Formats: sequence, structure tokens, C-alpha cells
Amino acid sequence: MGRDSDFHGTGRVRVRRVVALSVMLLLGVAAGAAAVHPVTRAGFETLPVALEGLPDALEGVRVVALRELRGWVDQERAPAGYRLAAVPGPSHPPILLVPGWSDRASELEEFRLRLVEAGWSANRILPLEFRDPVGSNLEHAGEVEAAVERLRRETGSDRVDIVAFSMGGLAVRHFLLFDGGSRSARKVAFLGTPHRGTVVAVFAWGAGGREMIPGSPFLERLNTDRPLEGVEMVSFHTPLDTRVVPNTSALLPGAANVEICCPGHSGMLRDGPTFALVADFLLEETNGGGPEGIPGHSGGDSSPSGPLPGTAEGPPGRP
Repeated sequence: MGRDSDFHGTGRVRVRRVVALSVMLLLGVAAGAAAVHPVTRAGFETLPVALEGLPDALEGVRVVALRELRGWVDQERAPAGYRLAAVPGPSHPPILLVPGWSDRASELEEFRLRLVEAGWSANRILPLEFRDPVGSNLEHAGEVEAAVERLRRETGSDRVDIVAFSMGGLAVRHFLLFDGGSRSARKVAFLGTPHRGTVVAVFAWGAGGREMIPGSPFLERLNTDRPLEGVEMVSFHTPLDTRVVPNTSALLPGAANVEICCPGHSGMLRDGPTFALVADFLLEETNGGGPEGIPGHSGGDSSPSGPLPGTAEGPPGRP
């Protein structure tokens, strides 16, 4: 009888270990997927609720899994830990927030809230949502232009500041270069924008995905050495970006290029130190150059050598 009890007890321990390992393996896969795509991450962050419903027999598994899972989620939500160099005044230029490939305006909400907490007026911040989140950057550029004009009209400001995430930065650059955006934009901060494209775009769908493939006609025409004057730009990149490959694609000639350590691609929108750098850049007086005071600022020295690929004239996608 004792041996049977020992056997069954040992068996239960082994089963629990197998189940625990299986759950942790699944959580590891989920965490990896969450680092790649924001839609997956949103589902990943709801897993603690689902784990609460595990049977009482798996209580030990549930406790361990919840502890590990909440640790991962907390890491993604980096604490603020920043202090801005100044406070925006009531007449500070309004801000347009531009999402990345497949993203919705909700992805920009945490960044928007931080701006409000830092002193920006809520009615002077506009998170943009593209009609087709995976659509062409040419169409997105038109929507950026319309959003900028809306902000100018509603706030009475001559110029606006833009914070563009990921692929959204490509549409913004098209707007600046070919749609007269340099006359209505004051400062632009790019977060993880694949200026030269990204090899992982072969797995992305929609016209926007095709346009992000290195060497695409859109990128070749966008990346001419056509000068852009009157707009201050900074391009932030992280060495842990798994969606901009190679990492040097996030460097933009003519802009200040700043490396931040070390959020992931989507984590740049939630990282406190990254927000502080962006906010300080927007709060600086316009001087016609890059943000020399930003830590990690490398100016043009870290930009890819030589002109970007392509010599075609005119707007991308247009004859």
C-alpha cells in the first residue's frame, strides 16, 4: 500500500512537471511571437486571466506560470524613470502620432497618455489610424497630409511635430519629400523605421509589406539623395530590433541617428527612456540641425555611407 502511494505520488509530481514544462514552453513561444507582432502581444498580455481558470489540480503549475508570465509582461512595460528637460507651453506645436504596419491607433495610446502626463494638451495630439493598416505608403502619405492639415486647422498652428513608428515613417518621409510636408512639419521623430527596408518584409502582406522589401521601387525612389530642408529629424533605433533587419536600415542620412538600449521593436512605444528622448527633442528650440544634446546622438556619422539606393526622380510609384 505504501509503495502504491509512493508510486502514485511520484507519478503526480512527474505529471505536474511535464504539464508545467509544457505550459512554460507555450508561454515561451507566445513571448517570442509577442516580440514580433503587436496583435500577438495583445493576446499574450491577456493570458494571466486565462490561467486563472486552470483546475485546482494544476494549482502549482498556475502559480509558476503566472509568476513568469507577469514578469515578462512587466519587462515589456518599462517603468518611466525619466525627467523631461522642459515643459511644453500651451502654444507648443501639436503632435501627430503615426502607427506602423498593421497597427491601429490603440498601439499609440500609451505614448499619447505619456505626452499628456508630460504637459501636452490632449486636444493637440492626434493618433492616426490608417484606413488600410497594411496598405501602400503612397495612400498612407495622403492620410498623413490630411491629418496634418486637420491639426493645423483645429489648433491654429502653422506647423506640427510628427512621431512616426516603424513603417509609418516611410509614409511620413514621402509626405515630407513629395507632398509639401516640409512646409507644415517642424520636427519629426522616427522610431524603428526601416528606411532602407527590412528582409522580414517578405513575410508581411499588403502593399505596404511589399514596399518594405529592400530594393523595392518605392524604396529606391524614396531614398534618393534629394535634400530635405526646414525639418529637424531624429531616427531612433534599437540593437534588439527583430523587425528591422539589417539594423542599419533604421539609420537615416540627414537626420540625427540615436541608438537606444534596449527595448524591442514595438517596445520603443512603451519604453520610458525612449519617450524622454523623443519628448526632449520635441521640446528643444528649433535650430535647423539635429538634437546635439541627445545621448547617443551620432549625427550623420552613423548613417550608411554614400547615397541611399536609387536615382530615380519624382515621387515613389509615380511616373
